[in-house]
Amino acid sequence: MTETSPVLGILCGGGPAPGLNGVISAAALYANKLGWKVYGFHDGYYHLAKGTIEDIKKNMIELTEDVVLPIAETGGSLVRPDRFDPSKSPQAVARVLSMFKELNIKYLIIIGGNDKISSTHLVTQGIDPAEMQVIVVPKTIDNDIQLPVGQTTFGFHSARKFCTELVKNMIVDARSAPRWFLVETMGRHTGHLALSVAEASGSHLCIIPEDFENKSVTLKDICDIFEGAIIKRAAAGKPYGVGIISQGLINLLPKEEQVKLFDHGYVTMTSDGQINLDDAELSRYIRNEMNTRLKAYGLDIRVNPKKIGYELRCCKPVSFDAVYSQELGYGAIEGFKQKHSNCIVVWENGKVFYRSFRSLMNPEDGKIYPRKVDVTSQNYKISREYLWHVRDIDIQNEQSVAKMAKIIKHTPEEFVARFSQIAESSK
Repeated sequence: MTETSPVLGILCGGGPAPGLNGVISAAALYANKLGWKVYGFHDGYYHLAKGTIEDIKKNMIELTEDVVLPIAETGGSLVRPDRFDPSKSPQAVARVLSMFKELNIKYLIIIGGNDKISSTHLVTQGIDPAEMQVIVVPKTIDNDIQLPVGQTTFGFHSARKFCTELVKNMIVDARSAPRWFLVETMGRHTGHLALSVAEASGSHLCIIPEDFENKSVTLKDICDIFEGAIIKRAAAGKPYGVGIISQGLINLLPKEEQVKLFDHGYVTMTSDGQINLDDAELSRYIRNEMNTRLKAYGLDIRVNPKKIGYELRCCKPVSFDAVYSQELGYGAIEGFKQKHSNCIVVWENGKVFYRSFRSLMNPEDGKIYPRKVDVTSQNYKISREYLWHVRDIDIQNEQSVAKMAKIIKHTPEEFVARFSQIAESSK
């Protein structure tokens, strides 16, 4: 391919997120106005690492004004994303770089999360910015990228709104035909989405990885917390509710317990080496355990599981994310004009700035770690204040203990012995 004008390449890692098309559209429109050619590479790094130049050309799209203008505020992704990580193979890295060179790519935008920031750093660290500049636009509905305090990743607000509406409907259903729902949300390592949806929807329980402060946790621990909330509400005359858990809890489980969540009898992995959380049946396992326990108590309370994940990724972005994503796309092109490279573009208080890949890395091991929910923050404490976890104050209240113990036909002493440990760990 021969080009007389600068060429911008855009590829997307991971999965879709609301606002992804906004980034693509804004970056392409601005680049077109500068006289650049713009190409989107389908399926992330996959074809660049494994295909011939002909394969790559079949799986790329020229992003002209006519192509990208209609997609600015739509859900989904015009450029197909993929999780393939070429940084695990020196041969794949070399092939990707040679393909970029053959395609005359001068500027490269990667839209992805922490894993794509890490892999992009490894793939491009030997490139002279004078030959090719690289900027990552942070993307994930998990909200776990190291952005300024209080700043979300694009798409998070849209995913939260869509998920909150679904959960609100389930709360009405739970009350109308009394039962419990257990909602499992996305969140590979963190609980930002789960906790925020629980607070916004008025859910009755929320369990996230950060609750355990990186300690090992068992399935029994999770089930005990859920059981405590069911009993506490039943004692209050409310034998129904909605609990939310983050799928990232799976990463805290011992290996032998992770296996229990997979029908295959072994833990399946994604193409980028992560546990395949979509195959895992965490909410169903908890459902089965809860129904067994409740039946043993003689309680007519039913628990139904519900995974909410793919429903959120391609919803139409809310106004905030529609604007935010386009400003990030614009900011990436501005970064190239200002000679930035090997960095992420960040938006805060209406301004765009840039953070190097290295500034995101842990100085001890060079890894980029996800931003956790701050369990010391006011937001965390407020959100948990309205949940129905069994707390120390419940265990210390004799009247409260008597009511809850009666529900499961325990003596007050037996109830305290059974639930004091989870009460101590509740915030």
